[in-house]
Amino acid sequence: YRVDENSLVHFSSLRKQKITIGQEAVLELETFTLEGKERKSLRNGLNAIQKKGFTTAVLKAPQRAAVLGELRAVSDEWLREFDKKEMVFSQGMFNTEELIQQDIIVLKNRNGKIVAFLNVIPDYAKDECTYDMIRKSLEAPSGSMDALIVEMISYAKAQKYSYLNLGMVPMTGLEAT
Repeated sequence: YRVDENSLVHFSSLRKQKITIGQEAVLELETFTLEGKERKSLRNGLNAIQKKGFTTAVLKAPQRAAVLGELRAVSDEWLREFDKKEMVFSQGMFNTEELIQQDIIVLKNRNGKIVAFLNVIPDYAKDECTYDMIRKSLEAPSGSMDALIVEMISYAKAQKYSYLNLGMVPMTGLEAT
């Protein structure tokens, strides 16, 4: 799991076989734009969120206790209301000690309350940026996850990354038999 193509040779000597279970979605930041006909619905969704008074922000590490409390409330609600469980295998879990040290991208309502967030984590590829958890409360509007990702794209570009890793897309890249 999560072995790049160039590293597969190391596993063959261990008599391990390769099986494709999906592909990573990696966005080339230089070519991404919100302009054009194909991005119209995304722009409309982002504009609708903004008109409702929601804004995105990047909260640079270290995180304050009050922010971590708000993030915990969103995370707990997401787990409870969307019937989710902490997976931990391929994703992280809410860990206050880790989150203190990470930049966090948030969506806030017009009163400044955090209603959705994602946390930026280090990636093994030096020119690549990625995130771990992306969670929202019931108060978060439709399209809130898109707003977080678009803000992360801006963040990654500002940090001079070339790519944004959006994670595993299961079952893609499989050939029909």
